[in-house]
Amino acid sequence: MQANVSGSPMAVLEVVLESPEERLLVEAGKTAWMDHTVQMRTTAMGHGGILGALKRAAGGGPWFWSELSGSGRVGIAATLPGSIESIDLRGTQGVLAHRSAFLAGSGGVHVGLGFQKQLGAGLFGGDGFLLQHLSGDGTAWVQLGGSFVAYDLPAGQTLLVHPQHVGMFDAQMSFEITMVRGIRNRLFGGEGLFFCRLQGPGRVYCQSMAVPQLAQDLEPYLRPSRA
Repeated sequence: MQANVSGSPMAVLEVVLESPEERLLVEAGKTAWMDHTVQMRTTAMGHGGILGALKRAAGGGPWFWSELSGSGRVGIAATLPGSIESIDLRGTQGVLAHRSAFLAGSGGVHVGLGFQKQLGAGLFGGDGFLLQHLSGDGTAWVQLGGSFVAYDLPAGQTLLVHPQHVGMFDAQMSFEITMVRGIRNRLFGGEGLFFCRLQGPGRVYCQSMAVPQLAQDLEPYLRPSRA
C-alpha cells in the first residue's frame, strides 16, 4: 500500500492498493474517486461489533465503513481546510485525536472513544471536549485543521493547549483538563475557561484552525438578511 497527500488547503489523500489482500477502511461518504479495479464493501460493524460501532459513534467516528480492496488507486478528500498526516500505530498505545480527525486507515486500525468531557455549551456548542482513540496494527491518516506544529515533549515537560487547538497526541501521555488561573483571566482573557494540560514524554500536534471558532466567526454571515 502506497500513499500520497497533495493539495492545499483542501488536501487529498491518494492510496494505491497493490494486492487483493490489502484493505483500506474509510468513513462512508469520504471516498472521492477510485479505479474501476477497486472493490467497495459498506459495513455497519467494522471492529468490535455493535459495541464497537457505538463507541466509534460516541467518539465522533463512523457508524458505517467503506472497506476498499483489490488493486488500484483511491482518492479520499479531507472535510476540513488543513493538513493530512499519516500515523504508524504499530507497536504503540495509539493516539488521541480531535473528534473529526480520522480519515482512513489500513485494515488493522481501530477507532474508538478516547475521552469525553462537557466543558460548557458556550464554549463548544454543547458538545464538550471529545477525543477519538486511534489504535491497532496499521497506519491511520488523520486530518488536522489549518496548519499544525508538532512538539516532542521530554519526560516531565508540560504544555498547555486550548482544547480547540488540540489536534492529536500520543496516547501514553499524561493529560488533564485544567481551569485557567485567575478570575480576571477567566472573565476577560478571551481564551475561554479551560486548557488541556499535556505532559511528556510524547508528541503533541497543535492545530492552528479551531473549527468551533471558525463556525462562530462565520455565523453572522449565515443569518438570513432582513428586507
